[in-house]
Amino acid sequence: MKSALKVFGLIGLLVVSMLAVPLASSATVPVQIQEVYVNGKEVVGNEVRILERASDLEVEVKLLGTGDDDHITVEATIETDKDSDEATAKTDTFRILNGKVVYKTLEIHLPERMDADEEYVLKIEVGNRRDDEVNKNIIVHVDPAKHAMKIKDVLFSPDNEVKAGRALITNVRVKNVGLQDEDSVKVTVSIPELGVTDSDYIDDLEEGDTTTSEDIWFRIPEDALSGEYTVEVAVEYDDGDEELVEEYSINVLGEETAETGKTLVVVSDVVQDVTAGGTGVVYPITLSNADKVSKTYTVTANAGSWATIKVTPNVVVLGPGETKIVYVDVAANEDAAPGEQVFGIAIASGDAVLKEITLKANVLEGQSSIGLKTGLEIALIVLVVILIIIGLVIGFSRMKKSEPEAEEQTYY
Repeated sequence: MKSALKVFGLIGLLVVSMLAVPLASSATVPVQIQEVYVNGKEVVGNEVRILERASDLEVEVKLLGTGDDDHITVEATIETDKDSDEATAKTDTFRILNGKVVYKTLEIHLPERMDADEEYVLKIEVGNRRDDEVNKNIIVHVDPAKHAMKIKDVLFSPDNEVKAGRALITNVRVKNVGLQDEDSVKVTVSIPELGVTDSDYIDDLEEGDTTTSEDIWFRIPEDALSGEYTVEVAVEYDDGDEELVEEYSINVLGEETAETGKTLVVVSDVVQDVTAGGTGVVYPITLSNADKVSKTYTVTANAGSWATIKVTPNVVVLGPGETKIVYVDVAANEDAAPGEQVFGIAIASGDAVLKEITLKANVLEGQSSIGLKTGLEIALIVLVVILIIIGLVIGFSRMKKSEPEAEEQTYY
């Protein structure tokens, strides 16, 4: 009996001990955060980092796999007392294997409203799809730069598209995010590809203040080709020792000779005379491939019911830098109305229509079809009469040759 009780007691202790063992392996992420680097420097423990506000922060995390998991993510966050200023970055889902080392890099842009006398926490979270986490916190102090500027906004007029030969007006809104007041801040707007630029000076800009420049404008050259151009906005401050440059884009509508998707299209808009029912006229179109790869172009034309149009060749293959001419033959129909008529040409590459062109032709009255028919009938009658006369002459000549000569008689 005692032996039986001892056996049951041992079994009970075994069950209790098994229930007391925590199932930690099923509730943790199989990852260790081994090292953290901030802007290229290793963080030792919870070392306080001195960082400049309104700058980019590079956080690199070294991870060691303590098991296998296919759904790992790393997130880095700097929390502030203002939700709108929270800076965070997160990786895509990746796989980690037991015993393997993985490096992940995240880019965080520090918010402007961070005080130098406050401590902030850089929180690094490694998680999986079960919402398990491994965390590491690093205390961060922010040291604002003495001289720092930010471009808050750039306004173009016209808004996003300007015609060649017209003026582009720009207003730049800037903020002093440094610790020092700034004077003689130079704001420059330019389109280097077109060789146009203009500048304005902001005399005084105190710490934390925001202001907008006066109108900065220049005229887009009249011969500018259509396309999207890069607009550079530069802000010089700290007596010209510091410069902030950002790039924007603007669309330019150029002249009829235009660059379309790195394809140069040249066509004459001269109005040619074409006779109704007569010989057609030719409009040449020059295509140049300015791209680095070969392109196939399809040229089509449409004139409605007043003309017949033929494009030769209608399909053109151009290598990089190659140029060819396409000929558009326009022949006005006999019943085409006299005067100026229009026809359209479309140039496509693949499924994209690169350019649509409208050209004109001046239709002249042709010879009347009734008058032509009457003239042909008269000519035919005259020809028949001439043939009859020639036939009669030939017939009479033959009859005369066939008559016998009379015998000569002698009288005594």
